[in-house]
Amino acid sequence: MSKQIKHLQMKNFVNKYVDIYSSDSKYSGIMLSTDSHMNVVIKDCVEVQMKSENKRLLGLIMLKGDQIQFIVPSNIQQQAIVVAEKKEVVKAKVNVPKLPGGLKGLPGLRK
Repeated sequence: MSKQIKHLQMKNFVNKYVDIYSSDSKYSGIMLSTDSHMNVVIKDCVEVQMKSENKRLLGLIMLKGDQIQFIVPSNIQQQAIVVAEKKEVVKAKVNVPKLPGGLKGLPGLRK
């Protein structure tokens, strides 16, 4: 199969959840882009290592085409896992000191 045909087939997966398999890991996420070398950009990516079953939330990544063995569409259950594993960003709660009421008596200001 020629590179052009493979590239056109991969375009069908853009903006869809996919599972991408390499020699030692599986990457699940939303495919954003691909090129003629089969390089792939994925967002909300979760890596699962095949041997140890360890999971890591990677976020936005690019996989080189020579590392990819095959790509399959992901099912709905895996989509829910990606969303559930995303950790919420918790903002620090810091008390901000209040500023004085203002400067009185500045020229040009009227009450």
